[in-house]
Amino acid sequence: MMRLNKLAQRLSLCAFISCTALTTLALSPTASAAACAPAWQEGSTYSVGQVVSYLGNNYKALQAHTAYVGAGWNPAAATTLWTLTGSCSGSTTPKPTATPAPPPTPQPTASPKPTATPVPTPTATPVPGGFKHPGVLVDLTQLQFIKQQVLAKVEPYATAYAKARDSSLGSLTYTVLGPPSDHVVDCGASSNPDHGCSEEKQDASAAYTQALLWYISGNEQYAKNAIAIMNRWARDLTKGHTNSNAPLQSAWAAENWPAAAEIIRYTYSGWSSADIQTFQRMLNDQYLPYISGNNLYTGKNGNWSLSMADAMLGIAVFNNDRTTYNAAIAAWKQWVPGYIYNASLDGGKPVTFSGGPGSWNGQTVFNASTSGVSQETCRDTQHVALGMAALFNGAETAYLQGDDLYTPNKVRLTTTLEYHARMLQGVTNTSQDAKFPVPAGFPGLCNGQYTPVLKATMERGYNAYHTRMGVDLPQTWKHLVNDVRPKADPNDEHDVIWETLTHGTTN
Repeated sequence: MMRLNKLAQRLSLCAFISCTALTTLALSPTASAAACAPAWQEGSTYSVGQVVSYLGNNYKALQAHTAYVGAGWNPAAATTLWTLTGSCSGSTTPKPTATPAPPPTPQPTASPKPTATPVPTPTATPVPGGFKHPGVLVDLTQLQFIKQQVLAKVEPYATAYAKARDSSLGSLTYTVLGPPSDHVVDCGASSNPDHGCSEEKQDASAAYTQALLWYISGNEQYAKNAIAIMNRWARDLTKGHTNSNAPLQSAWAAENWPAAAEIIRYTYSGWSSADIQTFQRMLNDQYLPYISGNNLYTGKNGNWSLSMADAMLGIAVFNNDRTTYNAAIAAWKQWVPGYIYNASLDGGKPVTFSGGPGSWNGQTVFNASTSGVSQETCRDTQHVALGMAALFNGAETAYLQGDDLYTPNKVRLTTTLEYHARMLQGVTNTSQDAKFPVPAGFPGLCNGQYTPVLKATMERGYNAYHTRMGVDLPQTWKHLVNDVRPKADPNDEHDVIWETLTHGTTN
């Protein structure tokens, strides 16, 4: 009788829960949650794959880290460090509280090094549109993780940090270039004419570099430098972009501006509200018109529109603009299958749509042997890298905002990562004009010749699919370790910039 009473009480919840499912759970002795793993505790150090319990759920560690006291890296909050494996039941015996492990103090040196100085607590108040801040490319948890790894001299982060710090973009005495005196950026094909184009790309990349260095090191000069760069452009760029490359040029700069601005706005108190509003207007008036609407669908090579979609996402997050965000997500979803061919998904021909790429640059074979090829692979892999970086940048920003573009596109994107990584093993060429014979093992590719170019990308894609989702990507890992990290320029002042620093992994 007591068992039936309890069942009746549970069935009374059917207004909220499936009655059938609840009845099955009540009558089945095997329908129970997994046992809880040892409880998560601040101050403890966790290895990749370690399982803990927290608030009735089990979580698996995605990255090795120490949960410093006060950092707020509990499994429910730190989604870049932990992944939920399911609910659990039963008591666990907590481990004895570990003595908090303070970050090691770097040795003095003539060059600025990271210090353990705490940074201001970022604003956590919900904002219009429901966006998470900082939330372009990196969130606060990832920034904290990067800082911890650099302070502890963990590779590949320590070397990647040193490269950023020692670059011209990371100089503590960086000089702002600013827009041309006539307040317009004029960029033709191949940046000819180049009227403010190079200066814009360099300053936007420097702003992002300085923002990262500020958070990792705690040196306020970096934050002040980033603000000086952003304020100068927000004040003086008033006549937008012109000429044939205006959409692409706008996209390249606007991929970096919001990434820098998000870090500074939400981790540093020295950027005034008035200057922030001026910067927002610049993004909305001097960039967005050139990268949105019909500009996304003009039949150009795919790296154009993917860069635009990525830039739109960043602007949308910084400006709390849900309409632009949704349009960018829609463009990303349309362009990715139109840019990357997958035999199992697409059959014997690539996906087409109105305003999509006008050609596949000489690629004519579409079958299992060319599955993973990009619309620009037979043009050169430099442009493939720009397109790939843009699509993974956009996917990462969307992921931080709660929209998972990775899972629905796992087959397509992991296949292209492995296909191109295998193709680029040992490549050191940096010229987009040099032609080479297609390597063995790639039948049907580019009619026998191609232009392989080494670029410092694939880190974000590898981190998402391997580190978070457990997908085995051996070719991508081999390419990252043997080619990208030791040989490639980590910043190209477009959309390939400091990927190893922000999303590198120790595998």
